[in-house]
Amino acid sequence: MESLYTMETLETLETFIEIGNSSPHIFKILHGLDGSKPKSTIPYLINSIVSRVNPSSIDQKDRSTLTANLSEVDLMKFLVEYLKSLENDAIGEIWNECIGFLREVQNSHTIYRHILPDVFRFVAVMANKVETVHFGEQRRVRRDLADLFLRLFNLSLSSRSIISSVVDTTSTSLSEKAAGSDPGFISTDSLTDKADDPSSSSGGPNLAFGKIVQESLAQALQDIIPSLRAILKDNDKVITALSSIVTTLISTAAKSKNFPSSFTPQLTSLLQAVVKVPQSQKAWKPTVGDLILDQRFLTMPVAQAESWKSLVSKWAQADKERLQDYIARLLTHGSNSNVLFGWTDQESTNRKRNVDRLSFIYLSGNSDGYLLNMRTVINKLEEIMVAEPAVKAEVYTCLRAIVLKLDPTHLSSIWTFVYIELEKTFNSILAIEDVSTIKEDHLRVLVSACKLLDTLLVLNLDDFKM
Repeated sequence: MESLYTMETLETLETFIEIGNSSPHIFKILHGLDGSKPKSTIPYLINSIVSRVNPSSIDQKDRSTLTANLSEVDLMKFLVEYLKSLENDAIGEIWNECIGFLREVQNSHTIYRHILPDVFRFVAVMANKVETVHFGEQRRVRRDLADLFLRLFNLSLSSRSIISSVVDTTSTSLSEKAAGSDPGFISTDSLTDKADDPSSSSGGPNLAFGKIVQESLAQALQDIIPSLRAILKDNDKVITALSSIVTTLISTAAKSKNFPSSFTPQLTSLLQAVVKVPQSQKAWKPTVGDLILDQRFLTMPVAQAESWKSLVSKWAQADKERLQDYIARLLTHGSNSNVLFGWTDQESTNRKRNVDRLSFIYLSGNSDGYLLNMRTVINKLEEIMVAEPAVKAEVYTCLRAIVLKLDPTHLSSIWTFVYIELEKTFNSILAIEDVSTIKEDHLRVLVSACKLLDTLLVLNLDDFKM
């Protein structure tokens, strides 16, 4: 095996990958074959990829014979995993080859688009290894990696790339096997099928392509976000990169007329990764706030809303000023002339949603209630109770959220309001002699009030006495 590997390294390596790619021992065997000298393996892996995407850029003698049933996607993924398997010190030996490959991808990015997600993962592994060795202390090393990454990053996030970034049909080596084994792989056949299907997208094939590329890119960006500081070594550049992600991917989905259905689970996970980056509020705070305060936000399914709780909590902690302003405007009237003669149905619906949103914000938080002035919140809820009885059920729900999430030490200012309103509600129902005349709205309020009382009794709070 060693003799064969020495004589026909590229073909042996490709066959070895094809046969043993799924084996957990493949890297140990490979390290044994190359004598733990990655400098004798990395160039062949890179040539194998380039031979399938841009063969004219390398000499004939260095090209693969393409006899192995492998796509460039398979090989790029293997290259990433192989790099992970190496000792950190080895990065210095193969640095020039790795940087040369990144330059090749940058110079011909249009035909490498479909493997850019894994190229980004490759860069992240390089950066994390360089971070731990003396070799990485050289300014030129850090600068070259950061510059190449930023160029590829900006190219991938350009609007044209997102819409038109599809597998180049001139690449003949993309196999259906690769498409079936990797959920992030963009298959030429699948894209062609979508293009031929008029029902695939109301916006035409380009929009369908863009959505596929967006999902693949979003997954890759989510994977590399924790490594951005290692790649860029500059906090301002990290914030700029995160802002680009939010502007290009997150805001695009948020502005869609189909929001919240346009906001896929993958985009939610990507946004969660962005929000976790320390000192990154500048990049995401305005956009996340706009999303949460969008009137359509509360129309999302329960499962989707559950995934947003951590985002809502982060936003509320980071943007208390905007949250307080939102609470202050819960009762603000619209400018329509109909308001002079009473609230319109739409305004009443909006008030209900606003109070429900406040409930969700509290349910998403922790026991300190974002350190908001509870007296101010209760005063606002009291105003709403008086001005719009139709929103009483939502106010009771909000009180239940507050009681469930906040530490009892923060609740002293709500009890008088709770006692008075519960008593009013129960007495108003008891005063009705003919129960058949009770309106549905009154029943909604009664049910919500009973749920609040039930919650208080179950919690058995010391300050709440019947």
